[in-house]
Amino acid sequence: MKRAIAAVAGAGILGIVVALTIWPSSGPKTLVEIGGIDDFPVGSITALEVRASIPEPIPGIFDDDTIEVDDNPIFVVNDSVEGLLALWARDPHKGCRVMVAPDDVTTGGCTPARDIAFLTPCHGEKYDATGRWITGPSPRGLDRFGIAITDGRVAVNFADFRFGPQR
Repeated sequence: MKRAIAAVAGAGILGIVVALTIWPSSGPKTLVEIGGIDDFPVGSITALEVRASIPEPIPGIFDDDTIEVDDNPIFVVNDSVEGLLALWARDPHKGCRVMVAPDDVTTGGCTPARDIAFLTPCHGEKYDATGRWITGPSPRGLDRFGIAITDGRVAVNFADFRFGPQR
């Protein structure tokens, strides 16, 4: 009888160890290291694809509790005034992919073209280097995530979602 109890207990412990190995308790990955502070000099715009979890619903964007995003497009901007920004490269209007604007982009005369850093080919939205709305149907500027800097290493905090600036 003692052997049977020991065998059941041993199998139970082994099952727990296997379960913890297969299903780690670390939870969704929301803080993702993207490089060193020197990788993002002042004035730079860096396009990245990051695998991360967005841990809560974002009204009008994601309605599920946690979204695991394999290719989360962001722009890391190091602005001389605002510092490091992690801009979501998804248009707040319809979710289209945002791209870095080519040098020859025009605004129809309302804003100097040199001020346009990003555009959306789907509907023509244009944004400045800090993600502020310039023109187009988007309801606001580019949404963003928090940035954490620890010991010279930069991480994007996908749990710290912020709607872009109002137009």
